[in-house]
Amino acid sequence: MNYCMKGVMIFSCIILFASCQVCVNEIKKSEKLDKNNKIILFSRAAGATTGTSLQISIIRSEKTLSNSMKGNICITNGDYLNYQIDDYFITTYTGELFLRREGFQNYTIEYVQKK
Repeated sequence: MNYCMKGVMIFSCIILFASCQVCVNEIKKSEKLDKNNKIILFSRAAGATTGTSLQISIIRSEKTLSNSMKGNICITNGDYLNYQIDDYFITTYTGELFLRREGFQNYTIEYVQKK
């Protein structure tokens, strides 16, 4: 293999490594939903090109939220997201919704855009 080809391969590896983004999830609110599940509100920072989003996930009670997990209930690019649990969820948000799940098990999820 000549020096030029080695240089191209090394440069390609550096570019590939530099373009990998590490996402960081920061829990804002977490509570037990029922005996098997918990609901988590968190912010997800996924690098300079995508910015930060606010997300809601429901996961098994014994699991922890890892940085590889995305929201499975709601994702918004706004600066406000919250939920209230009664017989159903009320989710209040700002910005645009990228994920909007309408229900989870016996719960209905309603969405209200905050003005």
